[in-house]
Amino acid sequence: MKGASYSWLQTSWSGGASTTATANHLTDQTGWTKYSSKDVLLSTSTPGQLSLTAATASTTDTADADFNAGTQTNTYVSGGTVRLKKPNGVACTAGTECTAGYCVSGACNTLAVGDTYQGGKVFYLSGGHGLIAMTSDTSASAQWGCYGTTITGADSTTDGAQNTIDIVNGCAEASRAARLCSDLSSGGYTDWYLPAKDQLHTLYGQKAIVGGFTTSVYWSSTEVNSNTAWAENFNLGNQFSLNKYLGFYVRCIRSF
Repeated sequence: MKGASYSWLQTSWSGGASTTATANHLTDQTGWTKYSSKDVLLSTSTPGQLSLTAATASTTDTADADFNAGTQTNTYVSGGTVRLKKPNGVACTAGTECTAGYCVSGACNTLAVGDTYQGGKVFYLSGGHGLIAMTSDTSASAQWGCYGTTITGADSTTDGAQNTIDIVNGCAEASRAARLCSDLSSGGYTDWYLPAKDQLHTLYGQKAIVGGFTTSVYWSSTEVNSNTAWAENFNLGNQFSLNKYLGFYVRCIRSF
């Protein structure tokens, strides 16, 4: 922690340290606070100068625990400054600023699975982050695409965002499942993607809360091999690999 001194210069005073004198001003402003009635941190020891000196304090931390992330749960760092986290209702720009962990419509607040938030319905929450699903299907019969071609990198079972990027970059075919999500602009957001295998199964578990699902099959973005990819039956919740040229439902999600 650092102390600092602040000062300004008034070169023309109407008198000495009087109890009635006020500072002169080039434009004859009136009603200024008398500089002789000063706070203990104000100093007029230098002729023609009024200085404000803040109290200085310092501390020394040497243990690893003083610096490890997450040690202090009621603080966050912004611009190199440690700040106290904000209670609900206070303006924010990110969930890391908030005691509740979420910044909702510019103010700290709580979130729960099923809440409408950032373009869709929240269906998963963990540590200030989560997953949001569209409340309607983007397609009822989209192919996964590029049958016979292995898409490098599109094999994650947990990261549909990266899978979608890899599919779009590796498969030029139009109107395929991942590309439909990548091209989607809805609710003011353009970072939608096709859920990975595990994300899709989590979405299945919250299908009643999110709403709008059929009992048919939905594509995931997780590839099995050059000919097949993972999909899930939203009637029974079972997952299986299916040929990429088959047309199934697409439900796009995004992360926050």
